[in-house]
Amino acid sequence: MMRKIRLRNPVLFFSVFLVFFAGTASFSQTNSKTDPSKVHWYTLNQAIELARIAPRPIFLDIYTPWCGWCKVMDKRTFAKKSIAQFMNTHFYCVKFDAEGRDTVLYNGQQLINAAPVDGRNSTHPLAFSLLDGHLAYPSLVFLDEQGKRIYALQSFMKPSDFEKYMDFIEQGAYKKESYDDFYSGFPEKSPLKEKH
Repeated sequence: MMRKIRLRNPVLFFSVFLVFFAGTASFSQTNSKTDPSKVHWYTLNQAIELARIAPRPIFLDIYTPWCGWCKVMDKRTFAKKSIAQFMNTHFYCVKFDAEGRDTVLYNGQQLINAAPVDGRNSTHPLAFSLLDGHLAYPSLVFLDEQGKRIYALQSFMKPSDFEKYMDFIEQGAYKKESYDDFYSGFPEKSPLKEKH
């Protein structure tokens, strides 16, 4: 004979179910580290620690939730398989909300968005610092293995344009010459096709 189970507190059961379901859905969306065709996103603290262990540059996509061009870049540029693979191989990638509430340890300082408000214009001090107060989104920032800024770009970038900058940084060319000098003949070569 089957015994009928009666929930004593259906609201509690439903709440636990929602928390579990939301947690697994969130995990499946953010755990791209097992899929080589998607960019592996880390927190800045994780990326800096990884760069200490196995040195390579750090890339930051500084965005805001309301930025339309940031979303376009996610769909058109970062979603391209060859770019994701190149980024995962040569950079530690960080997606950083410029108006977020994360506490970040950067260059020995604890940075907190002390007065976050809902909506626009509550800039995190890390974004303000890395962008020298010139706030435009998306902003793309490259840091060296020690976490020092190498290069910052402030614009949506098509995949073909972004490839050039990734190659410029990954090869360390920024140490010797300007971007324009380095890529005066770029159409003849494609760094992503050569390296993968």
